[in-house]
Amino acid sequence: MIRRIGYPLALLALFVVAGGHWAVLQSVAWAGMIAGRAQTETLHQAVADTFDGAHPCALCDKIATTKKQAAPDASLGVVQELKCLPPATALLSFPSAPRLLSFAGYAVRVLWRGEAPPTPPPRFLV
Repeated sequence: MIRRIGYPLALLALFVVAGGHWAVLQSVAWAGMIAGRAQTETLHQAVADTFDGAHPCALCDKIATTKKQAAPDASLGVVQELKCLPPATALLSFPSAPRLLSFAGYAVRVLWRGEAPPTPPPRFLV
């Protein structure tokens, strides 16, 4: 039941948070402007007038003013550094037995912390 209702609701919420509803409304406004202007002008001229920015319709004006009102306040973007906490450090402990790991078909012998390096040191051909 949650998958049938939850996933679509989560996707819808993500769509709205990302501002997708403004894109849908603006697309509807542009389609209406082109359809309305194409009845009196050529299609080329109707598209040019729609996207030049000098001839907005009432819906475009309403969308622009509402987006400006809904914009987050610039003073909320101030980030201050926290100086009361020490930097985080991580100490990982592993078993002392060597393990073989496989990366892209190559077996790699991993020496865990606490094991002495092999003697004599390995020589690599350069």
